[in-house]
Amino acid sequence: MAVPAHLHPGSAVRASGRQGRRRSGTLARPSLAALRGPLADALDVLEDQHAEMRRRLRAIAALCGQRNAWNAGGPTEDLPLLVTVIDECQTYLDLAQHKGDRALEGLARRCIALTGELIRKGRSVLCLTILATQKTTGDSIPTSLRDNSGLAVSFALKTTESSVAALGDAIREYPGYSPTLLRETPNGIGTAVVTLTTGTDPFIRLRVPQITERWAAERAAATAHYRRDPRVVQTPAHGQTPVGAL
Repeated sequence: MAVPAHLHPGSAVRASGRQGRRRSGTLARPSLAALRGPLADALDVLEDQHAEMRRRLRAIAALCGQRNAWNAGGPTEDLPLLVTVIDECQTYLDLAQHKGDRALEGLARRCIALTGELIRKGRSVLCLTILATQKTTGDSIPTSLRDNSGLAVSFALKTTESSVAALGDAIREYPGYSPTLLRETPNGIGTAVVTLTTGTDPFIRLRVPQITERWAAERAAATAHYRRDPRVVQTPAHGQTPVGAL
């Protein structure tokens, strides 16, 4: 998984993927939370991430001199990028699978609400939320979350309905960019459709280089020391408020 962002000298991000493996990128030294496991455990992690986002929102003007940290230069040692990766997100966000169980449905609704606020409100305070799934339906990624996300990426899919669930209704108007076409040619392997405007078109195709398991493991090991727990109080520069203690 490659996470798009501006580079920051001497810093890196590490995001977890399926089966506990971690994959690396090159972002400002971040805090990271990976959501996998029972629904209640996932909710605990989301609550922590949401609380950190609220602390940042309360103090961002004092920390950066303005309300958008990206305009103030982006991630720093005192205000690191906070990455929340929700892998196989249908496990936590699909209400249909919990129908009839009021307790689990309530947990799932809370997960959806917290994720929505992280997506909508977290961008300006360096909170990056990534939803990943192989089940591209309106249930696995609720449309309210999809439509508020700043970027959508889809590799090859079998149906137009799956393409709409991943990329939004606009993909119907641009059939030449449909992810279903990526299944029809060898050139589609490693190629994704992304909601990045190119000229008058709201989509673009991007090719992703092959990443071997060995390369991913080496990068994960090399960047492991950059991982930081967002719940630990960070030591700020002189005169600033500790982010984890707001």
